[in-house]
Amino acid sequence: MLLLLGQISIVLTLLLSCGTAFFGIAAGASGRHNHFPTVRRLTQLLSGSVALSTGILIMGLLSRDYQIRYVWSYVNYTLAWPYRISALWGGQEGSMLFWCFL
Repeated sequence: MLLLLGQISIVLTLLLSCGTAFFGIAAGASGRHNHFPTVRRLTQLLSGSVALSTGILIMGLLSRDYQIRYVWSYVNYTLAWPYRISALWGGQEGSMLFWCFL
């Protein structure tokens, strides 16, 4: 279940970031200010989507959901919970997601 939710949230994040970039560039190039509320709202949704993706990965790490490839690669069954959380920035994918979240 977490795997599906994570994939959906990552795709949603990608679509929102493309939409934000498109409308931001369109607003800047045209000089019209009617796109700015759309860009602001898309940025807020993008922030929520990144937070959701990060939360899903942390839940997968804490619950040792080995269906998620990242969890399988960086979490050992004997790790205590603080080390499982720190596995979020243990690999490149998790580290990039963490920096986007910050």
